[in-house]
This record gives sequence, C-alpha cells and structure tokens, in this order.
Amino acid sequence: MDQPAYKVSSLSKTYSISEKQISVLQEIDFQVPVNQWIAITGQSGCGKTTLLRILGALDKSDTGTIECFGEDVTQMTINQKAGLRRNKIGFIFQSYQLLPELNALENIMLPGRLAKKELKIIKNRALDLMKILEIENRVHHRPTELSGGEQQRIAIARALMNQPDIILADEPTGNLDNKNSIAIMNILEDLKVHEQKTIVMVTHNINLTDYADKSYHIEAGSLVEH
Repeated sequence: MDQPAYKVSSLSKTYSISEKQISVLQEIDFQVPVNQWIAITGQSGCGKTTLLRILGALDKSDTGTIECFGEDVTQMTINQKAGLRRNKIGFIFQSYQLLPELNALENIMLPGRLAKKELKIIKNRALDLMKILEIENRVHHRPTELSGGEQQRIAIARALMNQPDIILADEPTGNLDNKNSIAIMNILEDLKVHEQKTIVMVTHNINLTDYADKSYHIEAGSLVEH
C-alpha cells in the first residue's frame, strides 16, 4: 500500500480552561507508514492522549489535516468517522474500558455487534481471539473477576474484533506490573510482525520505545523525533 496509514499536517489543538488558552499541540507534522510501530512519549498532560484521540476520530483538532489511508478525517461526517473507527481502528486504553455488566466474551464481541455482523461469526471470532491471547478460560468472567493483565488482554481482543488495520494504544501497560507489561508488549509486537498491524502507542515509559520502529516526544506542544 503506497499511502501511509496516517499523514498529519499542521495539526494544532487548544483547550480553554478557566478563561485561559492552553495550547497542547502546535503545528504537528508526521506520518505513520503502514505496518510500522510508532511510539509517542511525553510527560503527563503534554497532549499524548489528545493526539491519539484525534487520530482515532474521537476528538477534533483546531487546525490542520489528518489523512487516514488517503481519506481526510477532518472532513468526514459523524457517521463516516464512526465507520472509520468501526472498520479500520482498534483502541486499547490504559483503564481497559470494559463494560462491568458484560462478561469477557460479551465485551470482546461488542464491536462486532455494533457493526451488525452475524452473531455466530462474531462469537467464533471472539472465542478464537481469547484462545490466541490465552484467556479462553475466562469466557464467563466479568471484569471485576479478572486481573489487570487479563483485563488488558480482553481489551486487546476487543480491539481486534473487527480486524482493524490500525491499533491505537494509550498507555497499554500503565496499570500493569513488569511481567504483564512485557507480555502485553510481546502481544503487540506479534500483531505487527505476523498480522501486519500498524500501531500508534503513547506512553510515559521511555523504555517501551525500544519496541517501536520510530519514536517521537511531545514537549511544549511540539512533536520531535527521537
């Protein structure tokens, strides 16, 4: 594929807080090639998550453009953005974002159900993902009955449910101990190598950039390549 997964040009974002203007992103320019792992570091509050949310069409920039596989996300309608998230992007959150009233299998199946796919197909897909991620014995467990590492594996399986091209990971190991952190990073690495996923990960842990093909740092609103 000739087009990059993302092409970001002159992207800026400012928040108004107590009548003050806080500029978190300033004239950001970068590209994410297909099947590459990009890591973005920076201190808490520097704009890492804001940038990831904008890439995922969950938030809007004030200026600039974002192209995803050649399509201008900034010009998309609400429904088009929802379709982009549903079909091409998988999200992994630091706090897992699992629905407490659903069991593990139901949480994983949710994106497939939102995409209105056949129930039997999405159930089989979810069970296959649970087996791959070695959590097949947690099918009927609710989030409160799972460890942090297990919850993050459920979240990864959910992100992969609709076979997205892009994985956006927001501090994917932020709530995990070292052993589980390494396991999750190895899972992401396997997704990139063997399933050709494109990964954009934001993290405060500079050591995790060793897994990435390229890393950037956000400081004072600017994105600087390491």
